[in-house]
Amino acid sequence: MPPADAAMNAIALAGLAFALVAVPRGPRAGPLDRRLGGLYTGLLVFLALRQIFWAMGQAWIVPLIMAAAAWLPLLILLLAEEVLRRHAARTVKWFVLAGGVASTLAALTLGANWPPLALRGFAAFQVLTLALVIGFILKNRRYELSPAETRMADSVALALVVCLPLTLSEFRGLFPGLPVTLAALGVLLFAVMSSALAAGVGSPARFGLDLSALAATAAVVTTAMAWLVPALGTGDLVRLGVAIASVNAAALIIARLNQARRLGHRRSSIAATLAALPDPATPDMMIGAHPTTAAGRIIAGDGLALYGADIVTAIGGHRVLNRATTTEPEIADAIRNLLDEHGATHLLRLSPQPLRLLAIASGSLGGSDAIETDLALLSRLVEGQAAC
Repeated sequence: MPPADAAMNAIALAGLAFALVAVPRGPRAGPLDRRLGGLYTGLLVFLALRQIFWAMGQAWIVPLIMAAAAWLPLLILLLAEEVLRRHAARTVKWFVLAGGVASTLAALTLGANWPPLALRGFAAFQVLTLALVIGFILKNRRYELSPAETRMADSVALALVVCLPLTLSEFRGLFPGLPVTLAALGVLLFAVMSSALAAGVGSPARFGLDLSALAATAAVVTTAMAWLVPALGTGDLVRLGVAIASVNAAALIIARLNQARRLGHRRSSIAATLAALPDPATPDMMIGAHPTTAAGRIIAGDGLALYGADIVTAIGGHRVLNRATTTEPEIADAIRNLLDEHGATHLLRLSPQPLRLLAIASGSLGGSDAIETDLALLSRLVEGQAAC
């Protein structure tokens, strides 16, 4: 690995490690958090193996690198399925699984010396899988999703579109003339997109602005350096521009995730939409005032029939429930089952007797105390109106 590639890889490794630490774990982690954490872990293993190879130069590490890369498409597909809350076609799943197995076997068989034909086949598998995932997202982006979830799906699709050509540069055997590979930058750009989702400000427009800012900064600095140091060649300037974009992307990831963790920042407030409602406001008007709650699903009657009366009563003792709700193990299992069944992050109590719940997906990665406070307020208002 050339020094420039190793430097870009190290920058991506540091930024991705911070992003992985910021992904919620334990009882507070939802299915989407777990899928994102799995993808980050896979990418981190891949980048770490590349860095070790650069430091040690041992040929036996190459099959491990290629085997790790073989399973990244499956992790990306699983994340897309969780974002859309539906499964991809069986043919797509079998193709990705078979490709991962075949690529792993090829990596272990061919070792460090991949013939051009095998390398082209591996590259084609990676590109085709990403294209299938993008098509899967675009086809199902509005399937029973809230506006916030649709923005999330669109952001993931756009990030994959951007990363697709960058991924191709990883295969130096196919593009030996590139001054530096861009795959590490693609990893950082994907983390930039997901960090915006974690901060509650994610959208395709936001990701486009981030890309524009990173590109503009790199262009300004490289132009200045070309003027100040005329001896620098085109390859040097390309490497400099990629390094600047990578460092700024890593800094943006760290700053945005710190913001999300400290402030639980959200782009819109449920409380603000409730305050703007005219009088009198019915329970249906309150629920429909904000996109997050308007897209929720009512759980009552048959939806709770699987659970005993004691469990239903215990669940009804909480205004807002999520995976971090402190309760007895049996009750916690029932809460997680309901959240998983409805692809939700929170359950909002609409009435205690008979118990009616609203299952909602917050549309961002990770948890937020701010939305839980807003939901508790909404629960109190809806129950108060229903009692009148």
